[in-house]
Amino acid sequence: MSDLIILGLIMATVLFYNIGNRWRRRRVSLRIAAARKAVQKAVEILAEQGFKIIDVEKAVHVTTGIDGRLYRYTVTADVICKKRGKTYLVEVRSGKKGSRVTSVRAQRELLGHYLLFGPAGIIILDVDSDKMREIRIAVDGTAARWRRVAASLGYMLIGALLLWVTINILRFRWGI
Repeated sequence: MSDLIILGLIMATVLFYNIGNRWRRRRVSLRIAAARKAVQKAVEILAEQGFKIIDVEKAVHVTTGIDGRLYRYTVTADVICKKRGKTYLVEVRSGKKGSRVTSVRAQRELLGHYLLFGPAGIIILDVDSDKMREIRIAVDGTAARWRRVAASLGYMLIGALLLWVTINILRFRWGI
């Protein structure tokens, strides 16, 4: 009799374990399906707003080495789009999460996206309310520093071009 009770308990445990696993998988698949629908709606909204869609669900593979051990993970951007020559990363939000970005955790996530994908700005698009928020990130004046470097390189190129033109004019005129 006690053997039957133990066998029944083992079978009940296995049954509840399998039901729990199926329930969790079902919830995850429903969440993924809802996220895909939200991204498709976001693509439609962005196209209506005049954005050119470059990529959807773009993934970047990252490897981090800690104490000689490698850890690999993937960071995914919902949508990458362009408008007026500027590239934007769009983070799609829906449901209760909404477009709240004031928490430190959300700002860290956005900073990671900014550093990995290098957009001109990040747009948080709440597909439930069609609300867009543009976020710009500057890290210790990095943007200003890069503008100065680009301007210096531009001046150097212009100077080199003027020197080349002058030399060619002198060669043509005086046969140097």
